[in-house]
Amino acid sequence: MKKIFTILTLAFALATVSFSAKKEAFTFQGHDIQSSDVFSTQEKTKKSNSSYISYPYFTGSANEANSINKIITKFIDSFDSKNTKYDISYKITGSNAKFISVLFSVRETKTENYESKSYYKAFSFDATNGKELKLKDLFLPGYEDSFKEAINDKIRQLGIPTNDKYKGLEKNQQFYLEDSSLVIFYQPNTITTFADGELFLPFMLTDLIGLLN
Repeated sequence: MKKIFTILTLAFALATVSFSAKKEAFTFQGHDIQSSDVFSTQEKTKKSNSSYISYPYFTGSANEANSINKIITKFIDSFDSKNTKYDISYKITGSNAKFISVLFSVRETKTENYESKSYYKAFSFDATNGKELKLKDLFLPGYEDSFKEAINDKIRQLGIPTNDKYKGLEKNQQFYLEDSSLVIFYQPNTITTFADGELFLPFMLTDLIGLLN
């Protein structure tokens, strides 16, 4: 009897973990682009050695906001070289009851030779639990081939020339969310020199039904 009870207890524990994992999985179901923001935003700044860094600080649902602020702060604190000038700004690209997304614009300039580079970094979070979202979290399993085809179609439609570095979806594909769309992007002058070398590809969420969670 004790053995049976132990087995049942273990089975219940595993079922609880499985249920919790499913419960915490991000989903677009029920998403309303006009839903109220979960978080309020304050702008923080850091100024030193001619650098100017601005970043958002979130308040609202305490635990979730703390989780988000911890990730953002870790990112900002990584810009600590005394031989580099940093100019960093941000934009809240999407904010609603489901998710919040931030796009950073970064310019680094070496103080000894004034060489500079510019790039973008984006973060997206589940507004219900503060968890950072990766691209795979937004999609149903097996989405890669279909989404890669959609990306290729978009590039062809826009007539954007790409180089040999373009492989479709990158291993750690950068993206951000707007209230009604998903935008993937590639760093300046990495896969194209078209225009200013920047490539942002927006996809309406409604056009990705069947692929999205």
